[in-house]
Amino acid sequence: MIPMAMHAISDDFQVTLSTWEDGNIQPSQDYSVHVDSSFATIRNPFAEKKWRKFQISRLFSSSNAGTKMHVIDVNWSRGESKVADRWLIVLSLGSGQTRNMALDRRYLAYNLTPVAGIAAHISRNGNRPDTYVSSLILSPLPLTVDMHMPVTLLGCFLVRHNKGRYLFKFQEGTEQQPDAGSQLMEAWNKELMACVRDSYIEMVMGIQKFRRGPVGSVDELGASHAIGLALKSYSDNCYSLWPRSHSQPPSGLTVDTCDSMSASEPKADWECIIERVVRPFYARLADLPVWQLYSGNLVKVEEGMFLSQPGNGVGDTLLPATVCNFVKEHYPVFSVPWDLITEIQAVGVEVREIKPKMVRDLLRVSSTSIVVRSVEAYVDVLEYCLSDIQLPKSFDSSEATDFVNSNSVQSENSVLIANVRGLHGISTHGPATSGGDALEMMTSLGKALFDFGRGVVEDIGKAGGPLVQRTATAGSSTNNISRTGNQFLPIAAELRGLPCPTAANHLARLGITDIWVGNKEQQMLLMPFEGKFVHLKLLERPILADIFSNCTLQSMLKLQRFSFHLLAKHMSLLFHESWVNHVMNSNMAPWFSWENNTNSGGEGGPAPEWIRLFWRIFNGSSDDLSLFADWPLIPAFLGRPVLCRIRERHVVFIPPPIADTTSGNSVFERGASENVLGGFSMDNMILSETMLPYLLAFKTAQTCYPWLLSLLNQCNIPIYDPSFLECAVQCDCLPALGQSLGQVIASKLVAAKRAGYFPELTSFLASDREELFNLFVSDFSSNSSNYGREELEVLRALPIYKTVVGSFTRLDGQDLCIIASTSFIKPFDEHCLSYTMNSSESLLLRALGVPELSDKQIFMRFGLPGFESKTQSDQEDILIYLYINWQDLLVDAYVLDALKETNFVRNADEFSLELSKPKDLFDPSDALLMSVFSGERKRFPGERFSTDEWLQILRKLGLRTAVEADIILDCARRVEFLGAEYIKQCGEEDSFDTELANSQIELSLEMLSLAESVLEAIFANFAILYSNNFCNALGKIVCVPAERGLPNMGGKRGGKRVLSSYSETILLKDWPLAWSCAPILSKANVVPPEYSWGLLHLRSPPPFLTVLKHLQIIGRDGGGDTLAHWPVERSMMTVEDASCEVLKYLDNVWGTLSSSVLEILIPLSGFTFT
Repeated sequence: MIPMAMHAISDDFQVTLSTWEDGNIQPSQDYSVHVDSSFATIRNPFAEKKWRKFQISRLFSSSNAGTKMHVIDVNWSRGESKVADRWLIVLSLGSGQTRNMALDRRYLAYNLTPVAGIAAHISRNGNRPDTYVSSLILSPLPLTVDMHMPVTLLGCFLVRHNKGRYLFKFQEGTEQQPDAGSQLMEAWNKELMACVRDSYIEMVMGIQKFRRGPVGSVDELGASHAIGLALKSYSDNCYSLWPRSHSQPPSGLTVDTCDSMSASEPKADWECIIERVVRPFYARLADLPVWQLYSGNLVKVEEGMFLSQPGNGVGDTLLPATVCNFVKEHYPVFSVPWDLITEIQAVGVEVREIKPKMVRDLLRVSSTSIVVRSVEAYVDVLEYCLSDIQLPKSFDSSEATDFVNSNSVQSENSVLIANVRGLHGISTHGPATSGGDALEMMTSLGKALFDFGRGVVEDIGKAGGPLVQRTATAGSSTNNISRTGNQFLPIAAELRGLPCPTAANHLARLGITDIWVGNKEQQMLLMPFEGKFVHLKLLERPILADIFSNCTLQSMLKLQRFSFHLLAKHMSLLFHESWVNHVMNSNMAPWFSWENNTNSGGEGGPAPEWIRLFWRIFNGSSDDLSLFADWPLIPAFLGRPVLCRIRERHVVFIPPPIADTTSGNSVFERGASENVLGGFSMDNMILSETMLPYLLAFKTAQTCYPWLLSLLNQCNIPIYDPSFLECAVQCDCLPALGQSLGQVIASKLVAAKRAGYFPELTSFLASDREELFNLFVSDFSSNSSNYGREELEVLRALPIYKTVVGSFTRLDGQDLCIIASTSFIKPFDEHCLSYTMNSSESLLLRALGVPELSDKQIFMRFGLPGFESKTQSDQEDILIYLYINWQDLLVDAYVLDALKETNFVRNADEFSLELSKPKDLFDPSDALLMSVFSGERKRFPGERFSTDEWLQILRKLGLRTAVEADIILDCARRVEFLGAEYIKQCGEEDSFDTELANSQIELSLEMLSLAESVLEAIFANFAILYSNNFCNALGKIVCVPAERGLPNMGGKRGGKRVLSSYSETILLKDWPLAWSCAPILSKANVVPPEYSWGLLHLRSPPPFLTVLKHLQIIGRDGGGDTLAHWPVERSMMTVEDASCEVLKYLDNVWGTLSSSVLEILIPLSGFTFT
């Protein structure tokens, strides 16, 4: 920005930016700009006072303007970089009404000078600049404008400020109520553009004069000579300094982003420049002789014609000589940039064009029965006549992907349409489909060129825009066609019928005849169809290549590029019919016998050279390869030369390359004279450096592992033919990068197993098992290979692994393991392999998933299972390990679960050899359990397990305590059992007489105390134990202390002590209702909480049937016995009171009783109501 601003500042000669850092004596210069002193004085060629005076010469002139042209050298440096720029400055004074406006009293306050012009950057360091400083407007400092013009605008503009410096205050829209000052300023800026326009026109005219020689009217200080030298480098590219109405950099130049401003382009400023400078510029130059012809002459626009070159043109901006020479011999054709036509057409100047469509029409109507002799000349003409066709770029994303990637897709398929310029030596001899002798050929070709010239004459001056414009117009009216078809159908219509040269030097019409597109090697693959391929010379031209490679146009013009789909479709027509039938009818056969000598082919299938050519050009994807899956095209050896189907390529074996070529060469030399693979010789083979290691690997495999190839043959794994190693990459047969020999063997075993060719290895010698296992072990340990999952799986299926019992087994489903040499036990089990952790074999076994068990794993897998059947020594070792490592084992829930289910605990019965689970024994520290089960020593741990340390272990493993619901119920049942045994021993009679007589046979106080302790323990933890199941079970157990008979009243015993269940007992308050048939809960500590009575089946009052039974008992014989034994103590309830309680009960339930029950009660009424 600073170098450009120096043009507009008339008083400054140098500007320097320096930085003074702490500690430095002198400042460091960062940036410096200075104007050459010899040119500095002429930066303002118009004196301030002279322009205001009236000059006599103006009376005889039609213009008040004056123009000055000079050169300024600006030298600037930034750091170590130094640049010398030369600028051509053209200034105009008083153009249009600028002088009058400057002298107008309304503008006197602005002190204006009616001077403006342009500055063109014509050289940098003596050379033509390849970048240009983005155009600015200087007044005198830059405005906030970035116009992308090839020149800089200078002038005494009035700057408007609105978030920047502009010519107009508002860039979008207009000011609603502009004041007089704003109108005056913007009117001045518009009118001052007339000076810029005159300066621009003067510069163009001056450049044309300078190119012919020095001009005397230029400044006296040698500027004329300096400008002439600088402009010589422009040659025919001087049109790059002309302005364009579209704001884009000139063709061939790039923007200097360092000096360009970041502001966006102001709309109002730019529109003013177009209206006041660009449009008048071209309107004036259209009548001036500044338009160059191909002959080099400069003429006016009306004196020449334009040869249409839309888009990128043909060969950048110039047409091939074969086209231009013909046209320019007949007509004056301009050699100017194509975009200038748009500019002059915009100002209404009529343009005469030679259209490529004229050439297309001539070629379309000419005869196609000729044999093309000069393909190069014909392709030049064809390229030009299609140069106005621009493929649409505004179609949808999927179509855009197809279009943009068409060349890349062809590259993947070895088509390479856009890059076949290097193909030479294409044979032109082939069967002719039509044509004649040489005289007829030359006559027809001459007639076509004559028709071309006549058509140009007839079409000169015809109006019409480029083909793309016509295409857009036509496409907008066909709404019923898809967007892709709407864009390509008009183009296809222009191409249809054009003669296209074929590889057989004939012409085929586009859209009428099926034509294929492919390179030389692809044509050789389809040799019988050579006449269908387009000529390679045509594909060397980018424009033609783009058209012929467009997928949409191909479908419309019956063009088909070479693809492996095309080759696969015609494969059956390339070989002998008998061989094709044999292959197709034997679909299950994976390979076929084949003669791999140079004379093979014909009925024996494809020749070796055809096989090599196919694989050499094949670089497609796996999907392309699948097209040929059923064709046997992979040469291999399986006891004889064979061709394998491509779908079986993963079965074919190639050993991995030898990394050490020195050792490989020594092995190869020792066996070079031998024939290997059943007669195949590897002598005198010429291979690339990449393939030589694979060839040496074949020899090494046979020498070091003589059993290997035989084993692979037995496993139905073909060996790749080494003479075709150059094709192995495309065949997808090479082992993966970094694979070792063992990995390759394993991968082929996997492939054979998948395909169903791998046999079951039942008759496998022990020595062969060890050889194969040692190969995998050595390969794995020496290469540190990471075998793939499937390779390891197939190794697991091989029966080559030796166990500690001496047998060989496979790893699949056998759950094998390795035992550490330092293990606390040494299991002798067929699931344990005979390899140690420190052996080389263990590395492979780890990769195969064979676990190396730790002591804890051994403890779990071989220690606990079957513990009771192990020897006493092993049991002792296991228990010692458990005791010592308990803290580590405690945190493993899986170990704890296993210990809970293992019978390893001895009980307290010294005569018992039975082992128990911890959950089957009781904790001896539980007083209740010890009292209840005091006689059952088997229920408690004994020996070492009775110590505090072992008891802590057993408690973690489920040793039972009385706080558990099922254990406390067992205690209750134990009490029930003890009570029953006690009654049985005492011979208790179950009669009412003895009950009323207060028999002395009753439960001991110890037994009742034990029962009470069990119930107290239950009620103490009742909130935890309470549940439906628990209460239902407890309510049926006969473990509750109670009294049978009349209750103990006033301290005197009534009934006897018994055990009963809650479902059979009654509460003390209800004794008058059922004392004769139901035990009474006379103690409060055995009465459960009231909320649990229902679940325990305890009823208050008792059920009616219980009361009825009681009435039947006491009413025997009229109730005499009951009255006779009724106590007479004062504290005892009388019989009458007891009867009243019964009557109250009956009164409450009387309404619910049935007639049958009443019949039972009637005989009892006499006693009851006595």
